[in-house]
Amino acid sequence: MVRKIPSLLLFSATCFVSFGIFSTNVEAETPSCAIASAQELEGVWESDVTQVLNKQGLLEVSGVLEIKAKTDNILEGQYTWKTKEETKTGNNSEGVKVIEDTETLYGVFNPRNCTLKMVETKESGIHEITILSQNTVEQIFRQSGEYPVVYISTLERK
Repeated sequence: MVRKIPSLLLFSATCFVSFGIFSTNVEAETPSCAIASAQELEGVWESDVTQVLNKQGLLEVSGVLEIKAKTDNILEGQYTWKTKEETKTGNNSEGVKVIEDTETLYGVFNPRNCTLKMVETKESGIHEITILSQNTVEQIFRQSGEYPVVYISTLERK
């Protein structure tokens, strides 16, 4: 007796066997990171001049990022910015125009992709930081809402 196998079942079995023969287990490479733990990020990082776009327009600021590790990948810190020209301002968390402000931050360090993500505690600001070397990081900042702000800066360890 000849039994017919439904063609869809036969096709599925053929694909499974055919593709199964050529599959291999390949592990994704983990990029090499200059920093292995949050403790290695502790300290003071500074940027001289950064161009910032906010509600008032373009302005130049200097910035200081202070980082303290809580665990191997959890951090807290603060970011202080100051305008280079006293005639140009940013806003603090209450919306008051100021030439300098300090934001408290909480963050997470991911050594697999050499990044640090930090959030401001009183505003919607997000600091995305990429580790370029043991002493240099690149920071992309964005804040939405009533007082939007964007910038990119390079900070050096001090």
